[in-house]
Amino acid sequence: MFKKVLFIILLVFSILFIGCKDPVLTIEVSKKGKSEYYVGETFDPTGYVLTVKVDEESEEIDLLLSMTDVNGPFDSVGEKEINVKYTKDEQELTTKFKVEVVNKRLVDFEIKEKGKEKYDIDEAFDVTGYLLETIYDDGSKNEVSLTLEMVEGFDSSTEGDKELTIKYSENGVLLTKKLIVCVEMVVKPISVEIKNIGKYTYLINEEFDCEGYTLLVKYNNGTEREINLTNEMVGDFDSSSEGIKILTITYSEDGIILTDKLSITISLLKPISIIVKNKGKDTYYIDEEFAFEGYVLLVKYNNDTEKEVNLTKEMLNSIIDTGTAGIKQVQVEYVEYDYKVLCEIDINVIEKVVPSVLKVVEYGDTVYTLDMQFSLEGFIFEVIYTDGSIKPVDLKDVKYDPYKYDENYEDDPEIINIPVNYTIDGVKLITIIETCNIAEWDYEEYIGLKEAEKMIPIIYEHVQEIIPTTVTEDIPFPKSTEFGLDFILKFSTNSDVISPLGKIDPKEEDIPVQIKLVIENDYKTETYTWDVIVKGLGPVILRPWIESEKHVFAYFYEGTSATMSEKDAQKIDVINYCFARVQNGVCTVDGLRYLKENLKLRRSTGVRVVLSIGGGGSGSLGFSDACLTDESRAKFVNSIMEIIKEYQFDGVDLDWEYPAWTGLSDSRPEDKDNFTKLCKDLREAFDAYKDGLLLTSALIGGVNVERFYDLPELNKYLDYAHLMTYDLNSSGLTTHHSNTYPGGRAYSAKNAMQTYMNGGIDANKIVIGAAFYGKISTLATPTSATSAVLNKAIATRDDGQYDTRTIQFTKIKEEYLTNPSFVKLYDESAGAYYLTDGKTFITYDDPDIFQKKCELIKNYNLGGIMFWDYGSDSTGTLLFRLTAEIDAVNSGR
Repeated sequence: MFKKVLFIILLVFSILFIGCKDPVLTIEVSKKGKSEYYVGETFDPTGYVLTVKVDEESEEIDLLLSMTDVNGPFDSVGEKEINVKYTKDEQELTTKFKVEVVNKRLVDFEIKEKGKEKYDIDEAFDVTGYLLETIYDDGSKNEVSLTLEMVEGFDSSTEGDKELTIKYSENGVLLTKKLIVCVEMVVKPISVEIKNIGKYTYLINEEFDCEGYTLLVKYNNGTEREINLTNEMVGDFDSSSEGIKILTITYSEDGIILTDKLSITISLLKPISIIVKNKGKDTYYIDEEFAFEGYVLLVKYNNDTEKEVNLTKEMLNSIIDTGTAGIKQVQVEYVEYDYKVLCEIDINVIEKVVPSVLKVVEYGDTVYTLDMQFSLEGFIFEVIYTDGSIKPVDLKDVKYDPYKYDENYEDDPEIINIPVNYTIDGVKLITIIETCNIAEWDYEEYIGLKEAEKMIPIIYEHVQEIIPTTVTEDIPFPKSTEFGLDFILKFSTNSDVISPLGKIDPKEEDIPVQIKLVIENDYKTETYTWDVIVKGLGPVILRPWIESEKHVFAYFYEGTSATMSEKDAQKIDVINYCFARVQNGVCTVDGLRYLKENLKLRRSTGVRVVLSIGGGGSGSLGFSDACLTDESRAKFVNSIMEIIKEYQFDGVDLDWEYPAWTGLSDSRPEDKDNFTKLCKDLREAFDAYKDGLLLTSALIGGVNVERFYDLPELNKYLDYAHLMTYDLNSSGLTTHHSNTYPGGRAYSAKNAMQTYMNGGIDANKIVIGAAFYGKISTLATPTSATSAVLNKAIATRDDGQYDTRTIQFTKIKEEYLTNPSFVKLYDESAGAYYLTDGKTFITYDDPDIFQKKCELIKNYNLGGIMFWDYGSDSTGTLLFRLTAEIDAVNSGR
């Protein structure tokens, strides 16, 4: 009995003792993530799970970087111990595990740039200009200059192509490549000959002149070159006596001496010919005396010199016969140094000239009507003589009988001939001026036509003066009102370059344009054309694209903004210009009103402008039909390439929302495959056209992406995958629409990123999305501003739809962030902010959240960030903070 009581007492005591003892806490790494790293990589806690045990109970938590003692990238190889600290119930728990750090392994190298490839015999190899690109097993690359130690097998002792071996070793890995260079013989001169001869006739004691002489040097490799003769190459020149002299021309190069012979003539100075250089009077009347004035003779000498002399009476050696008409020869004899030279001068002897014809050179008015007097006003006359000469006539000396016109009742004009006469040198000349007497009702049309004939040339001359042959600025085309209301001026041009108002839109290259002007009134129309060159601005210089940096992609939608400022364009890397549409199987930008103005940002800031095609809802209609067959897809791709070439876009962003989605009326199951084919065809078209064109796509930001996209195939063709990690909010609950982390939900930037990485998209191609707009909802059941309103029901409208609307950040900042009734709250588990007053819920991307999104980009080595859309924040707050955070990532801050 006693033993039984004692047992019970001990049992109770044990229970009390155990119940009072503190719980036992332990921690261990139960699941591991990445366990091998390269030197320079930073530890990634993804996949690591800690199991925390409290006595016999346990819970699992994800390892965070803040729990480890890792302070940066691994700087050496070997096994590294990671210490973990975790605090629970005010107790600090520790554990540790190890990872392996290894060097990157060299897998290949290429000769990226070549230097000298041709050598003379026995010349040493030159490594200048040679650059190697090394490739490692993690896909990274590096550039290394070639050194002589890497070169083996260079033999320049003989001519021919030589195969060298380039050896490169790193961390115990030795790789080789072959390089072909050419060894050629040393070039030597083998002959010289006089090619062009200068002066070769000299007077006694005249010095030799090298000008005009060239030598042709020939070489042993079949080449030749031409050089000018110099005094140093000429042997002794003896011009002291007449005769033929032989000179020796000597040329030396690289110790080789070559010669040629030259024949020179030495003579006394003497005239050899004389010609008439300038003529005086050469037409005479019968018996008129010959005139010497104006005649100049050119005397040429045997030393290739010449001089001018005036003709004198003493040089004539025959009598000049002007007694009869006809062509006569005047013989001239010139004597100098006892040498005589001759020439002849032809003169024409004619009969005396008399006036022959009175001619109307320019007509005045020849059309008249009732009671009008004939007048010579505006007429110009001239007299033609028998020798064909012409003299003007003073109008006051022309005579005619006054004539007054009667009324003409016929539609046809009545011809009235008016005789006019002019007397000169005793000769009376008469001509007939034909005039028209027309009906009064025809005279008004005649006056209008006459005015047009007068004014249109004046207008043309005015326009002619202001149109340059090379256009560098706007042309001030005149308006019709500048020349009277009766005249209309119509300008037509290549409107893409010069508008009908004269404004120019220069392109990169010079562009020829024909300007056409039509001038018309009710009576006459004239057309004129000018060919001008619109001077090009030269190629656009884009900012360098650094692959390793994180980039900012800005969606610019004309629905919210007309233009982007240069200041903002300088902060971003790519403008995604929205939206081109798909119509009748082709791409069109007809609906974009401000495209040309915004494309000027490429030149002024160096920003890239990519054309976004499609858009949400009906914006994506037409993709399915355009991509259905090889033929339709080729037509679609060709239309895109035409737009790229015309506007010089820097690539295309495909915004098909979404292939094979039943929400689109033209959706088909095969759209998924056809979207991949479209990307492949565009990639091939881009590469065939030019380097550097970007191919991106706006992709769904959820997690069930395999029904829309073949990710491994898309990874081959896309430069960047833009994940639309916004509009993630639930329709009936107050949830975040652009959250960074899951926060207990399936949709987030991090989940979307991991889905695409797991599906086959390279991390450095993934671009996560940010929102420059929010979602505003009315709560079904109001609460206080400080109470949690997440995951609460949203009120419904009269039409049964949930009361959720889109709100631009401009309005959020100006009306809600400054409203004291609203509080800004942060959901740490989701990495997202929201605003509420207890009645209204606003989910949005606050400027402070960009630090979290950029940490995600940095930690997972993503390609960058994009946002929709530029015009939704006119304050510039979001763009300033977003680009500052990306700059911090790129600079390592």
